[in-house]
Amino acid sequence: MSTKTWFVAYFAVYLAVGIAIIVTVGPRGFSEEYLAQFGDEHEHYLEVIRGTEYRLWKERPHLHPLDTSLEQDVAFVQRYEGREAFQAEQARRKLFDTLFDFFNFLMVTYLIVHFARRPLARFLDERIEETRARVAEAEQARADALQARAEAEARIGGLAAEAAALAERNAALIEEDRQKLEDFTRLGLSEIDQEAEQRRQAEVLAAKRQVRAELVEQAVQQLLERCAAEATPERMTRLTRQFAAELEKRA
Repeated sequence: MSTKTWFVAYFAVYLAVGIAIIVTVGPRGFSEEYLAQFGDEHEHYLEVIRGTEYRLWKERPHLHPLDTSLEQDVAFVQRYEGREAFQAEQARRKLFDTLFDFFNFLMVTYLIVHFARRPLARFLDERIEETRARVAEAEQARADALQARAEAEARIGGLAAEAAALAERNAALIEEDRQKLEDFTRLGLSEIDQEAEQRRQAEVLAAKRQVRAELVEQAVQQLLERCAAEATPERMTRLTRQFAAELEKRA
């Protein structure tokens, strides 16, 4: 079916159903029969309810008290609206409005669905595909984040192990350096003690030699003095022997 033919059929159905509703339920406003019977009273009713004083009283009765004229108009409106014929006419008008509004809603909905179905379906398909793509991207991003987190945790664990091993190696190196320092200190102290002992012995030996030289010099001096005093050959021989014996004894 072409678009033109479809529109012709659509408007034909719209007119037929609309006319059927109008013929069956009646016109939108008050019917001719009702106006023929209550026309004057209806005109007066419309005049009263559209009046300013009645509307102000209807909206805020506590601010606009009734006077004699307005009280008569209010009593008339109440009697008129309480009439069975008026209430039946209002019910008919309400039914007409309800049916016509519902029919218009159905026709407009059908028109929209007929012409917007494919674009709407295409639009919905695009939105669905876009949503699926976003969901897939979000899932991939989540998986990447979990993988990055696992790798980071693994690196952190490896760093902790490396830090512990490094600390252990540093402790071993420090202990080794401390032991070497202690050994070097002990060796140095030992060498210093040995050197001091050797120096002390050398000083003692030098002191002994000096004392010996002084004693020898004194002995020689004494011998020379005695020899000078007692200058006989026998005496010289005896003194020489004594001097040699004394030297051997002190040596």
